[in-house]
Amino acid sequence: MSEAQDKMNQAILARVAGSERFPVAWVIQLGKDEVQFARVIKGGIDEDYAPVGRSTANVYASAILNDLEPPRYLHPCDKPFD
Repeated sequence: MSEAQDKMNQAILARVAGSERFPVAWVIQLGKDEVQFARVIKGGIDEDYAPVGRSTANVYASAILNDLEPPRYLHPCDKPFD
């Protein structure tokens, strides 16, 4: 992780604190073409995910709102071949 990314993570974590009511927080960083997700538990990043495009981010957000984790990867269905 770069020093700049580490500083940004520390700044985000300083603002995100868990509570009994909301023990898990999700940080969603929106870029021009990409979105990055990180799960925060007890004030620390429990897991972060590679940046994804907006359409994939919609799937990730839907999974999170349904108490699921974002999928590790999404890929197109296999195409039939002759």
